[in-house]
Amino acid sequence: MRIHHIFIALALLAACKPEPAPTPEPDPKPDPVVPVEETPYLSAKADVKSVMEPGSLVTVAVKSNYGWAYSLSSELLEEKESTDSTLVLKSCLNRGADETVSVTIISDKDRSLTSSIDVKVKTGLLLDFEFQSDGTARDVSPNSYWIDTKAGVNMMTYYNEDAGRIAARFFSSLGGTLTDGFYKFEYNSNKSFQDALANGHSLEVLFMLGDEPGDVGEIKMFSSMEQGGTGFLVTDPSRGREITFLPNTTDAVGKSWRWCRSGVVPEVGQYYHVVGVWDKAAGEARIYVDGNLEAKVAAAGTYNPPYNATSRWFCVGGDPSGAQCQSAWNGDVVLARIYDAVLDDESAARLWEEAPHNIQSSPFRVTNVLYLTECEVKPGGDYIVAGDGFVTGDKIKFEGDEIVTCETLVEDGRAVATIPQNMKSGSYKLYAVRGAESAPLGSARLTVTDSPRPLHAPKAVAHRGFHGSGRPENSIAALKAAQDAGFYGSEMDLWITTDGVVYVNHDGVISGKTIQNCSSADLTSITLSNGEPLPTFRQYLEQAMKNLDTRLVIEIKQHSTAERSRACTTEMLRLVDEFGIGNKVDYISFSRDVCAQIAAAKPGTTVGYLTTTTDLAGLMAQGINCADFAYSDLFRNTALFDQAHSLGMTVNIWTVDSASDMMRAIGLGADFITTNRPDLLTDIVARFF
Repeated sequence: MRIHHIFIALALLAACKPEPAPTPEPDPKPDPVVPVEETPYLSAKADVKSVMEPGSLVTVAVKSNYGWAYSLSSELLEEKESTDSTLVLKSCLNRGADETVSVTIISDKDRSLTSSIDVKVKTGLLLDFEFQSDGTARDVSPNSYWIDTKAGVNMMTYYNEDAGRIAARFFSSLGGTLTDGFYKFEYNSNKSFQDALANGHSLEVLFMLGDEPGDVGEIKMFSSMEQGGTGFLVTDPSRGREITFLPNTTDAVGKSWRWCRSGVVPEVGQYYHVVGVWDKAAGEARIYVDGNLEAKVAAAGTYNPPYNATSRWFCVGGDPSGAQCQSAWNGDVVLARIYDAVLDDESAARLWEEAPHNIQSSPFRVTNVLYLTECEVKPGGDYIVAGDGFVTGDKIKFEGDEIVTCETLVEDGRAVATIPQNMKSGSYKLYAVRGAESAPLGSARLTVTDSPRPLHAPKAVAHRGFHGSGRPENSIAALKAAQDAGFYGSEMDLWITTDGVVYVNHDGVISGKTIQNCSSADLTSITLSNGEPLPTFRQYLEQAMKNLDTRLVIEIKQHSTAERSRACTTEMLRLVDEFGIGNKVDYISFSRDVCAQIAAAKPGTTVGYLTTTTDLAGLMAQGINCADFAYSDLFRNTALFDQAHSLGMTVNIWTVDSASDMMRAIGLGADFITTNRPDLLTDIVARFF
């Protein structure tokens, strides 16, 4: 019973126990939040549309909600720096045509999303000389300008294996004046070219000096600097013979040459890469040699072109002087370029890196070379090349339409080649051959004939006396020096005063006085630079009498009237007779009437007419027996040599100062050579004959 009650109580307790709280169901997991992606966007804008100067900056502003990359269609632009929102590009020198460079910004999120900008990189190359195997040159810049090749026997082109290109080799007498044998780019009528130079410019040249300059003045391989202009030179001894860049500008002080001297003295046979920069904006000039900045100088102001329009041309092989070339070069020019751009240090260094390196000069050298640059030769006959450096076994090779290697005898200081029987007339490049090696010597125009014109040593006439070294032109000292040196003749110029006194002077005006309008009393106070009084012809004759081995070559200057010229001639002839030296005098004049007057008074004496004419027979009929013409005319019309000789005339050529021109005149048969360098001509004759 008790147990029963216990179970009932327990059942009641169980019934009364509160139900446990239900276990709460866990909250359902929320759905993951999927972020909403932004639509990618991209835009880009450049601050400039075109550039030209190397190192110019192009800033591209980039707007994008994602990262980005870029691509460039050309290496003419390269990255300088970048941020998340900016790309800064730097331009490189463009030596080709203007080129549009595409700058493409690419979204990292969507590679198909791009933004492109076009930037024009303008050409910086104005002119680029490329030498050709036929001896010419052409401009390979985008401008394709015409380059005039002044072909001459004192230059040639040849393939330089180390450079991997054709180079020009010049054989001129250093510092001389030439009528041919150089390259000419004329820009006087090219305003855009002149404007480009005036806005700032750069020049590049790769050259080799071929001979020791000695005591000659400035020598120039690539320039346009006649009373203004720009270019390169090797300075004269007073400035240390340094490689120099020389633009001419006018600033607040005035017009001046800006001597940007490198401090580098070129060695013979070594190649140098040089860049000259005139930076108008910075007001300075800079020169780089083999990639290194060697000097910079102040060069503020405006650029001055050459003063004379006839000298506004660039010369490779010298420097313009009207139609001629002065300060002539001897050696190689491999590169010659002009840039319409102001190159910076990096660009100059790149040009050096891109230029040919480690160029070696010929494995052997023959220097002080002399040969007949234009002559007639006979099959089986001799052709002489004088020079220092020949050794036994060397041969002379002619390279033209055919290649001919001659049997050659090497003597003391020269090589004597035997002309082959089958050799043809033509223009040839000359080489010295030693085994498998060769060295360029020059070029020649040869006419092969069984009856070549005979060669003879020309007579040296000292132009206005043997002046120099303190001896003024047409001074008594210059006449005495010509006599002491033993030259054939000493040339002089005569004027007559109002009272009939004949004076010696080239120009008609001296110290502000016109000689033919003055009395002798008006001229007594005039002295020459060495302290001599202005000499009278009588005083000249007194000196002449002291050594009659040197003839007087008398020029009657053209006076204001024919009557005045005749009066001067008459008084001159009277004085010659008074001194009794008529057989020691030759006569010349630009006046045909004066020449005829002298020929009638002195039949059989040498009378030369200085004005070039083809009427040689007419001259001979008047007793004018010497064709006495300028070398620029005779070299253009070489037939005059043979025509004159066929009529029994002699030929004098004036004024010839370079060894190459002297050798050309000798080969053409000149009887006399009037020169400011009679000492050089005498040395040539001694070596060659």
